[in-house]
Amino acid sequence: MVGKCVSRVIDIELIVAALVAIAVVGVGFVGFRPFVVMSGSMEPVLKVGSLAYVNTRVSPGELEQGDIVTFSTEEGKTVTHRVVLVDSDAREFVTKGDANGQVDPAPVPFDRVVGRTVLSVPYAGMALDAFIANKVAWICVLVLFNAVLLALPRIFRKEAGPLR
Repeated sequence: MVGKCVSRVIDIELIVAALVAIAVVGVGFVGFRPFVVMSGSMEPVLKVGSLAYVNTRVSPGELEQGDIVTFSTEEGKTVTHRVVLVDSDAREFVTKGDANGQVDPAPVPFDRVVGRTVLSVPYAGMALDAFIANKVAWICVLVLFNAVLLALPRIFRKEAGPLR
């Protein structure tokens, strides 16, 4: 009984690990890139701590007013804001965070666009950041947890005494 329960818990862990791997790394194979939302400039649409998925296969010419785009600034910072104006002749966008009062100070050249944000998962970015910041600690906890799980059937067998 305990052995089956342990086996199911480990199966669930493996499924969760596979889903996390797909959600973070696997999406890259189909042109998506996850970004953790670090500021409230796009709230309430993109909440702080969300994991935003960006379609990197979208060309800047396909983007329209109202799209949420991720781009890199001249300083190398990554920003996700809404397109408020497309200037096709100058090949640049004017962007603004939904929660900001004014448009961004500098237009975004087409070649600085990473892609269009297509999905966000609330709180998933916080969980990912927590794992990345403490990888060794998380791995130690998981190894210890699984060691205890694997030992449970032996412990219960000893307590039950020999079978007759």
